[in-house]
Amino acid sequence: MYEKFCLNLSEEKEADFVIFGALLGKRSEEMLKSLRKNSWFVEWFDLDDEKNLIEGVKVFDSGNIRVKKGSEISEKVKKILEDKKIPFMFSISHLATYFSLKPFSDDIKVVSFDAHFDVKNSYIDEKMVESVFPLKLNKEEIKRLNRGTWARRSFEECKRKFCFVGVRSCDEFDLEFVKRNNFLYFTPAMIRENFDEVKEKFRDFLKDSKIYLTVDIDAFDPSVAPAVGHPEPDGIFWHQFKELVKELKGKIVGLDLVEVDPIRGNTVTEFLATRIIFQLLSIGKS
Repeated sequence: MYEKFCLNLSEEKEADFVIFGALLGKRSEEMLKSLRKNSWFVEWFDLDDEKNLIEGVKVFDSGNIRVKKGSEISEKVKKILEDKKIPFMFSISHLATYFSLKPFSDDIKVVSFDAHFDVKNSYIDEKMVESVFPLKLNKEEIKRLNRGTWARRSFEECKRKFCFVGVRSCDEFDLEFVKRNNFLYFTPAMIRENFDEVKEKFRDFLKDSKIYLTVDIDAFDPSVAPAVGHPEPDGIFWHQFKELVKELKGKIVGLDLVEVDPIRGNTVTEFLATRIIFQLLSIGKS
């Protein structure tokens, strides 16, 4: 019963979206099982909007891919795009986004909901090593390519425009890189204190654009999303996310949700993740 995501599942050829899990990063299988299982206990109906979020949305759950090389994610996404579907990837490691982005044209823009910029040039710690498992990378390669560097590596390859939402943890070198390359970003404080201005700038960024959306669950405050590797304080909340992503309607060409790190006996984060998924499917269906 819980092997597939709880959605309006259809045949692949009829689907608007093809979802898949990328088994990249330690505990990735546990994360994907937990996400799929808990999706069965979350309502599709939005009471405030009085709307069934996934009515008319056709989704095919293609299961998981076991990643031995990052190119396997890229090939999966490329095939989905060739079939004129929208890929929706789930992974415990944000590094998966680096590979998922590769098949897209250089002119798409990236919107990243995340507590971090992920633009470090070189960095390694135990969590970063876990994020590349089971890729066969040596220590120097891991320093350059992990979930803390993926956005910088992606930008270096094709100079795409990035917008970061919910970011609140960085160092001075991250910020210097972001400003030098004219990345747009909104901290939770900006969103909280000047929401109308944030929405206007966000709308300008999205204008006449195709968007790849990546949602790292740690963009949210850890009081509502505790099951993350880096629970940074003072994150965004559901109502803010919901209002901002409405601006993406009809613009999404690919998306992912990453970094849910299950806590045994606590499914708060998985419920939030499922609501995010339902909301994005509703918006992504133009």
